[in-house]
Amino acid sequence: AEVLGWLAQGKTNAEIGTILGARPRTVGKHVERILAKLGVETRTAAAVRALERLPV
Repeated sequence: AEVLGWLAQGKTNAEIGTILGARPRTVGKHVERILAKLGVETRTAAAVRALERLPV
């Protein structure tokens, strides 16, 4: 959830890694899992899907 939040803000894997204290490759693996779980192919689509699921 935390990685998805940063992804939705347009952060790169390297930036997210710095924020969370993780390697960019590790962040990339998390992003891959997020994309698969949400059934999307791009970071932008994942961000949109996440925003659609937020309670209003």
